[in-house]
Amino acid sequence: MRPLRTSAFRDVWTYGCLAVLLLHWIAPLFAEPSLWGASTWRGVPSGWRTLFVVVGATLIYLAGARSVDRLFFRPAFSRRAVCVALAALTIAFWFLRSEVHWANFTLIVKNTARPIITLKHPLSTAAAGVLQRLFAFFKGDFAGIEAIAVSSIASGVAFLLGAHVLGRELFPESRVKARVCLLILGTAGYAQEFFGVIEGYTPALATQIWTLALLVRFLRLEPEDGRPPSPAPMLLACSISTATFVATIFLWPAVLLAILWRRAWRPLLPSIAAAILPLVAGGVLTQTWGRTKVSFAQRFGSQGGAFVPLRIEKGSGEHFSLLSLGHLDARLNAALLVAPVCFALVLAALLPWRSLAGEDALARRWTACLGLAGLSALSYVVLVHPDMGAAQDWMQNANGYPAILTLLVLLALRGRSDEAAARIGTACVGVALLHLVPWVLVNAGVLA
Repeated sequence: MRPLRTSAFRDVWTYGCLAVLLLHWIAPLFAEPSLWGASTWRGVPSGWRTLFVVVGATLIYLAGARSVDRLFFRPAFSRRAVCVALAALTIAFWFLRSEVHWANFTLIVKNTARPIITLKHPLSTAAAGVLQRLFAFFKGDFAGIEAIAVSSIASGVAFLLGAHVLGRELFPESRVKARVCLLILGTAGYAQEFFGVIEGYTPALATQIWTLALLVRFLRLEPEDGRPPSPAPMLLACSISTATFVATIFLWPAVLLAILWRRAWRPLLPSIAAAILPLVAGGVLTQTWGRTKVSFAQRFGSQGGAFVPLRIEKGSGEHFSLLSLGHLDARLNAALLVAPVCFALVLAALLPWRSLAGEDALARRWTACLGLAGLSALSYVVLVHPDMGAAQDWMQNANGYPAILTLLVLLALRGRSDEAAARIGTACVGVALLHLVPWVLVNAGVLA
């Protein structure tokens, strides 16, 4: 591996990582809810916080990170090694289950035990209800809380597999960049949901990442006998994602753009079936066992409606309007909580800007499709009401970040050498783990 000939902190993106570490170190010094996006260190003693900052700065510093960078260049792992790693992660997800619950925890457990299929995520609640019935059949009385935890853990494993496939599809010629993509996506703050969190949003993270992976694969596949590849797998994944959590409808523009580009309408019947059957299944489940009142449909996630209002009406109970500083503060804190390295990746993607002129038409197409998916997800994050005056319903907001991070990773690594990509991976993954691991340990009751 060639040594990088650059100064320690010359790259602008390194300052983004350092800023994230500094915010985590000072956040416990402020009263809540200030800097709640960096609240993952609030339960960590000051001595440990200082040690984390030193470790993080070492990983960002060029000389200290070189030995870690080499890990990205290791030979490909065998299938047995991958299976062992996934099994170990599954065990860790189970034994480090979160003891802290957010949002409507009691209501979610009751709905799973009955079961009641909710309009917001019909397939998620249906899957948890089926698990609850299976466990009840084999073990007798089995609470819905364990069924939801198993659903979240299984979704976490499926997410990591999807991120692995996505990395290979995005960077087929670079094992290093594919690994960086996998680790950045798999260590973001939303990975807390994989540790048995009692909510219905986690399956949507998994289906979303598989939709993005199949989208890139669909654009990369060569025509067979002059015919473009079938869009059915991509449409099926996108439809399941929407039926799992309705807000992931923001993926559809990118999927339809990919189909238009490839002019891949056939085979028509399987494509139509793949696109509508999961949605029909979700609708049937909701009509049969769900809440179908109009008032429930209108109250997507807040008291005032589905979107953040342009202005606050008197007596509405809203905390902020769309263009207020309060809304900006909430969005920045949410980004810091669920994807802390996104700020560094923005700097890595934009400074210095690398032109698309050297890329082929195929690479530009999937860059455009992932760009549309990322911008649509960003619109969801900014416009859709998260119903969190504080850091309470952060998981609803987190569903937009896999698509955003995928776009940022693509732009940050595009045109860079494997050595530079490894350096970005070491710094960003290190900072992400320093953000995530204390949060997981505190919520699991391990780190008091």
